[in-house]
Amino acid sequence: MTTIEIGEDYIHVFGHSGYAPAGFDIVCSAISVLTESLDRYLRVTENQVESTEDDGEYTIYLNKLNDTGGSLLNEYTRMIDEIIKDYSRFIRRINNGKARKIREVC
Repeated sequence: MTTIEIGEDYIHVFGHSGYAPAGFDIVCSAISVLTESLDRYLRVTENQVESTEDDGEYTIYLNKLNDTGGSLLNEYTRMIDEIIKDYSRFIRRINNGKARKIREVC
């Protein structure tokens, strides 16, 4: 199962959905495209973000977001929720209102 953890200052995506084998998994592909696109759009709209990708885990550190960044994050969450409606056995979202230093964990 793929987990998307959204905290106060980060988004952490990890795990394989298991919908299909790696390379053929439309659920993983959709999540990857949305997450990487969010990261890139946040950067080009002058938000202060950092990201790491390691062994199938993707983390975006939301250091400082402007209004556009907040709107992008809201839309990302909405689109993830749309995927969850159809593929809830393969993806989950965790809301964690607390800040977390994932860099120390991974």
